[in-house]
Amino acid sequence: MNINNIPKVVDSIASLANWSKTTFIRTFYKFKPHLIQKKVEQLFKHQNVDAVYVTSESDNSKMNHLHLAIAGRKMSRSQIARSMGVKTEAVGNIETIRGKKQTIQYISKQLIRQNRYIDAYHDLFIKPKNTNT
Repeated sequence: MNINNIPKVVDSIASLANWSKTTFIRTFYKFKPHLIQKKVEQLFKHQNVDAVYVTSESDNSKMNHLHLAIAGRKMSRSQIARSMGVKTEAVGNIETIRGKKQTIQYISKQLIRQNRYIDAYHDLFIKPKNTNT
């Protein structure tokens, strides 16, 4: 991804879903890409979730954490933890998204930090809209 395209990517992601909540996941182990995908897919399958945007952020060489934007209905920390198979304590406060573009930009900050990009992960999960009319 060209760094000059990141503002366009952020705008596009912000407009793809009705992002309503944001949180982070911080465990005592490092999330590898296959594990992030598996855990976020589990969350994505929850009936209250319509979309998830996830990025990882390195803390150090042995630790990282996830940032999530969630579109859907109300979920508690324990519901998110149960869905993802992590302890409730690993799920940060669930905050209401007030500015979609600004929140997605913050969550995407690792994409801009090219020197740390090698450890970065990002993915987008969106359920198709029901087109039956």
